[in-house]
Amino acid sequence: MVAPGGGAGGGPSRWPAAEELDIVRKKVVDISGRDEQEVRVAACPYRICPLGAHIDHQGGVVTAMTINYGVLLGFVPSNGSEVLLQSGQFEGVIRFRVDDLQKPIDKPENINWESYARGAVYALQNSGYDLRKGIIGYISGVKGLDSSGLSSSAAVGIAYLLALEHVNDLVISPVDNIQLDKYIENKYLGLKNGILDPSAILLSRYGYLTFMDCKDCNIICQRRVGIICGFLSAKRLPVLFCMLQAAKIHQIYFAMLIQLYMRPRSVY
Repeated sequence: MVAPGGGAGGGPSRWPAAEELDIVRKKVVDISGRDEQEVRVAACPYRICPLGAHIDHQGGVVTAMTINYGVLLGFVPSNGSEVLLQSGQFEGVIRFRVDDLQKPIDKPENINWESYARGAVYALQNSGYDLRKGIIGYISGVKGLDSSGLSSSAAVGIAYLLALEHVNDLVISPVDNIQLDKYIENKYLGLKNGILDPSAILLSRYGYLTFMDCKDCNIICQRRVGIICGFLSAKRLPVLFCMLQAAKIHQIYFAMLIQLYMRPRSVY
């Protein structure tokens, strides 16, 4: 399933674009030597939080919406339990096995891009899921938006969860995946994150603002958001975000001014 396509007249921008998916698939083909038709892509969007940012882990009521930028993880199942990953943003190659015993990160400064893949395995293992197959994959985010407050880490964690679940024939609900991603952040990485980020990524709907009660872990309601269509092109979104962050203007104004693209996660 793909978000509504764009075109003349300032309509919503399609994400991920066919060109983006093709690039990721070809990278996986180069890494794995497999046929392009075997490659699947997990697409996990970034999110903004108009109200309630940083209070989700305290049980507050928050709002969120996803945008048309995010993380793409192209992957094929490995022939055994090996995980082999490359990144569009970071150097090096990750190699480990899904049957390896994963130990939680002891210090925050030891967290790196490899940690999220290992954390996904750790969360699934410790939640009773049987992992027999690993993945060969290539993950890519949006350059310049890492550590920008758009939940890129949650998008990465969920992408790895979806890929591992797919190759191991695991059927896990979005609600359970929210808790699995929280497990990665809390138990493996040692961070005090709540459910805001994974809930926004996994439960948001196109054209809606998502309300959630983080104390009860329940989605309260979803309301359609009226936005000034065509006010800004999608390409200007990162620039506007940086400007507003620099000016310390509350994110509610950011939500009012941009064209929103509510995009649930998918595996293509």
